[in-house]
Amino acid sequence: MTLPLVGCLEQVKKSHLLWGENRFVRKTLARLKELRKFHRLTQETFSEKSGISYKYYQAIEGGRKPDLRLSTLERLAKAYRIELWQLFAPQFPAQVVLKLRKSARAAKRRIDQRQFDTTRQVF
Repeated sequence: MTLPLVGCLEQVKKSHLLWGENRFVRKTLARLKELRKFHRLTQETFSEKSGISYKYYQAIEGGRKPDLRLSTLERLAKAYRIELWQLFAPQFPAQVVLKLRKSARAAKRRIDQRQFDTTRQVF
């Protein structure tokens, strides 16, 4: 018994292009999500920070964008204030963790100060 091969080659090509089919790519997507959550950002907030449209970033993190340009990856890394290679590292280097925590704390203080200033002006 033979199986029909009509359309099979096309399905194989598509499946190899999808982000979710590649282990390296799955790890990269998980890394993007990990970085975003580490910074306590929503997809929308991060997309604004990186200069990428919200829907496009959703598609990237969701694995629906099979081809990312190097320039896009550089934008993502730049938004997190890390080098491009650190985007693919299995974990944060110790210096990066300290730097990220300090910048996250500083950003939170700036936001808290703005909210305080805004409420002070109201009263």
